[in-house]
Amino acid sequence: MKKNIIILGIYLLNLVFSVQPALSQQELSFVTLDKFEPFTWKENNQAKGIDVDILKKLCNRINIKCNILFVPWKRVIHYMKTGNMDGAFAAFKTPERETFAHYLELPFHYSKYNIFVNKNEAFPFNKIQDLYGKRLGKNRGFNLGKELDSAAKKKKLHIEEANDASANILKLKGKRIDGYICNYHEALVVIKKMGYSGQIVPLDKPIRKSRGAFLMISKSAHIENKEKLIQGMNRALKNMYDDGIVEKIISNYIK
Repeated sequence: MKKNIIILGIYLLNLVFSVQPALSQQELSFVTLDKFEPFTWKENNQAKGIDVDILKKLCNRINIKCNILFVPWKRVIHYMKTGNMDGAFAAFKTPERETFAHYLELPFHYSKYNIFVNKNEAFPFNKIQDLYGKRLGKNRGFNLGKELDSAAKKKKLHIEEANDASANILKLKGKRIDGYICNYHEALVVIKKMGYSGQIVPLDKPIRKSRGAFLMISKSAHIENKEKLIQGMNRALKNMYDDGIVEKIISNYIK
């Protein structure tokens, strides 16, 4: 009888400890940019994208539940400043943003920008001067960078804006522009959807240096054990890079 009581006691203790993690699981709210394929977007009410999949895998590894909200970028930054949301992804690191947000040590992805051209009309590009006299397209509001912007203002080259990648790709296909400056991954996805893979290709040299886009945690958000949470996220994300998980997620969207 005594033996049975002891066994029952051990069983009950194991039951308590087995449900403990589920009861103490943290639930955090993250905000991201809407309509930014292949990194973040919503389709049929489902969150999709490279960064979305990385976040979900990361949260799963450290046993937290993550909710994702899609909004315009200005609101993403506002929520980080006010602490209305716990975290945001994926953002470039700037001194101003570091005043109101913690950054993970590794980025979710690296943003690189290339000039896309019709394959049979590729031209050498090693320096800005190689673009003089060219007609180049870009998405409305896209920041060209100081050197390109200066060349455009001096009318050394001509820049045309269109609303999105698909509009620019159609202009390129119709030979109304000589090249299209765009985020490398974004352009590849749109080109594939439009059926122009292999016909429209990036020039080898990026237009400017790649930049890491990171997960931010709001300094104003009320998060239990925030420092330990960030440490856990850093370890988990590093392991995801080491395991090849991040590379696999990216390749799933652009292959």
